[in-house]
Amino acid sequence: ISPQNIMLSAAGEVKLIDFGIARADNLKGRTKVGVIKGEYSYMSPEQAWGEPLDHRTDVFSAGVVLYEVLTGEMLYLCEDMHLVLEMVRRANIAPPSSRRKEIPEELDRIILKAVAKDPADRWKNAQEFQAALTAFLVARSPDFTPNRAAELLRRALDDDALQEEMDETLSDDDLLPLDRDERPRDEDSVLFSLNGLRSSFDVG
Repeated sequence: ISPQNIMLSAAGEVKLIDFGIARADNLKGRTKVGVIKGEYSYMSPEQAWGEPLDHRTDVFSAGVVLYEVLTGEMLYLCEDMHLVLEMVRRANIAPPSSRRKEIPEELDRIILKAVAKDPADRWKNAQEFQAALTAFLVARSPDFTPNRAAELLRRALDDDALQEEMDETLSDDDLLPLDRDERPRDEDSVLFSLNGLRSSFDVG
């Protein structure tokens, strides 16, 4: 799992993509022990060492993605892939709140368990990880709905067509007050122009 595998639909639904490609690649032959495949920044330590993998490597990768979504910057701020690989292997990860102080301690705990160096210390599976995140969300924002995620997407895109589509399904009570995030966007940031991203897919 890495950011480009995750999309948010206009209805506020999270979609995971590209697994068909991964399956096709897998049919060519399974990855051998000792062979590293994948994007270094989202690998688990055991994957970076070329060790046998199980489902807990995906829990780690999902934890890295969530870490970056919350902090607004990449976990490993380094351009040298050899150094990144070494950092991934060490997995000495500071709490997300060390980068963004408003992140609650409970959310720190959930994420740090997902990105624990030893697979035995992580959430047992993605369902357990999801249950912890859901319990946190319900406690902090019990009235959260996918419609609110859709409204966030609409505001980020500032898209008139999407606005009309959302207006047909959203009431004023569904709208989530949002403040523009004025944090700086630089080469280390995972916050980017969604309009720019969208235009890169325009055909013709």
